[in-house]
Amino acid sequence: MALPLCKAVRSLSNDIRELQRELTSISAPESRQDAAKTVPQRIAQLQLEFQKIITGLNQVSLTPEVEQRLRPCQTEGHRRLQLLGVGAMRLRAAKKAETIVSVRSQIKDHLTQLERFVDAMVADLCD
Repeated sequence: MALPLCKAVRSLSNDIRELQRELTSISAPESRQDAAKTVPQRIAQLQLEFQKIITGLNQVSLTPEVEQRLRPCQTEGHRRLQLLGVGAMRLRAAKKAETIVSVRSQIKDHLTQLERFVDAMVADLCD
């Protein structure tokens, strides 16, 4: 359909999966501290990518059916990204190991949900 938009959504999907893998591999205390710095940056990047996609969606002509299917994905994707932003702030502020583990788990859950919405967008925009 809209090739640049399709590529952007696929790229976002890949970036989400990559961040999920990184969060899963974090274990050592030093890695946790590094994650407290890099994860918020990566989440901010995901937010920018998503915003560019939304802007792009507003500039292309889509069928009413596709627009109707994309709308909930946009809304829920935006919501999950806001929650990820809150999680990133909490991760940055966390001092105790158990808090870090808990916040990381919440971030992973939000990423999983975001991934589902972005994959639905890929299906509508790329297939």
